[in-house]
Amino acid sequence: DAPTSAPTSAPTPAPADQEDPSPTPSPAPAPDAAGQETVITGSVTLKVADPEAFCGSQSALDAFADGMAELSGSLEAAWVNATCAVADSARRLSDDDGGRRLEGNVVISYTIRVPADASSDAAGAIETALTGAEPANLKTLLNTALADSGFQVLEVAAIEAPVVEQPAAPQKGTTDSGAVRSALAQTATALLAAATAGLSAAAAAAV
Repeated sequence: DAPTSAPTSAPTPAPADQEDPSPTPSPAPAPDAAGQETVITGSVTLKVADPEAFCGSQSALDAFADGMAELSGSLEAAWVNATCAVADSARRLSDDDGGRRLEGNVVISYTIRVPADASSDAAGAIETALTGAEPANLKTLLNTALADSGFQVLEVAAIEAPVVEQPAAPQKGTTDSGAVRSALAQTATALLAAATAGLSAAAAAAV
């Protein structure tokens, strides 16, 4: 009898090329203290001829910002926001005198926002200038700025020490929630793309 030849096995089809799945993105790092503004707050008590009129004048408040900016070369008037309140000590004249207020004190509260792109030593220089401000010098600077407003500072009664709010760096181990959500969404998209590519390759191999 003729020998029986061994059956020839069918060739195994080569696997279809599979697309490499997109790499899994890493969560974005949490923001640090850099890139945030520094806030400086404080108040100045001034004696003026007409407290109510002074506090009701935007030009007086703008001039206050200009005068404060002259205390430090690092400070810009646009960074200063000021509000004015008549002190309780300001007394009103009798009705016979038209109800005018006597000269008295106003309290101007200011907020200085030092932008993140300012020089690295700007906030420190401003704090130093405000802390060391002398009433007589500040009075001169304010009256120079007020020259066209019709108001005048009679006396700088008090200068409150400034309070500096430094931008806080996030604690170690914390991440920005928005960045985490974005990273998770990107990861899910990448995994879906990889799964789709795998199914397509399996279907091609089965044909």
